[in-house]
Amino acid sequence: MTLELLTQWRFEPILPALAIAALLYVLAARRARRWPARRTAAWTCGLLAIAIALASGIEARDTQLLSAHMAQHLLLTVVAPPLLLIAAPAALALRTLPQATGARIARVLRGRALRIACHPVAALLAFVAVMAATHLTGLYELAARNALVHVAEHGAYFFCALVFWAPLVAPAPVPHRLSPIGALAYLMAAMPPMVAIGLFLTADTLRYPLYAGPGALADQHLAAALMLGGAILPALAVTFGVLWPALLRDERRALARTAAAGGGAR
Repeated sequence: MTLELLTQWRFEPILPALAIAALLYVLAARRARRWPARRTAAWTCGLLAIAIALASGIEARDTQLLSAHMAQHLLLTVVAPPLLLIAAPAALALRTLPQATGARIARVLRGRALRIACHPVAALLAFVAVMAATHLTGLYELAARNALVHVAEHGAYFFCALVFWAPLVAPAPVPHRLSPIGALAYLMAAMPPMVAIGLFLTADTLRYPLYAGPGALADQHLAAALMLGGAILPALAVTFGVLWPALLRDERRALARTAAAGGGAR
């Protein structure tokens, strides 16, 4: 897989939908008072990641290069979902839509179905199950051969990834936001299955006969490296970009409380 694939775009039905999603968000952000630019940037980058996965040369070659197929999966599971959640579209909708519509959205956000789906245990189990079932069984090749199964596979990845990332990065009113320590434990629990898939692909035998051909084994090893990077790099990014600063803030608050208590004792 080369960077050339990123220049080989073709029209896909998803592109107009993504363009509309981007436009609606930008218009809503303009209506909202002091809506953070970083959230708009996250939304735009998340939609761009989906476009790259589903309309660039990566999509065109995903049945010929295992590494392209793996890059697709990583864009749909570890890149786009957290960015879209960080963008806080639900909070933006509640701020800008008519009161009646906002009330209906709020009821969905407070509803039992979303609370169950976004519960860390349920989200983690669903994400791990989908990743393992599609990479370690015949479903992977079936998805590459059958267009409908391929679409269903992408949908399962994306929606399971959304609920997986929600406890880590989604702002209120999404339920079950984890504490820094809980988030770190959650990420550590998610890493071994993805690492196992990466190691599965480091073998010197071709795991998916569909991709047989010159250079297939080297391409499989590249796919393995992508999967291992997809397991480790997001965990490091969240740890040092979100969790570590939060832990430092908690430590400063604890020291401040200790100092205040000591001052009061005197």
